[in-house]
Amino acid sequence: MSAGHDRDWMQAANCKGVDPDLFFPIMKEDGKGAKAVCRRCSVEDECLEYAIDTHQDYGIWGGLNEQEIRAEIKYRARQRRSGEQIVRRVVVINRSREL
Repeated sequence: MSAGHDRDWMQAANCKGVDPDLFFPIMKEDGKGAKAVCRRCSVEDECLEYAIDTHQDYGIWGGLNEQEIRAEIKYRARQRRSGEQIVRRVVVINRSREL
């Protein structure tokens, strides 16, 4: 992403206009509502990339919570170290998806 972090994708986000508190839950279990919004979003991937690129430490971004984002970052780092092609693989508790 460029130094200015293009945010044009935010205009198409399903969360636009939704109470931000939904995406910054106090307890992990409370993130289910935010994740449901993300699953129906056409810019979910862009949101996750933004969170990773800008080191967002809290909240639901691209359908993932903080723990899941950290797992994605670690997975990508292992890929880079091994010289493998970077393939986005998001492992979520109780489900897995490759994009």
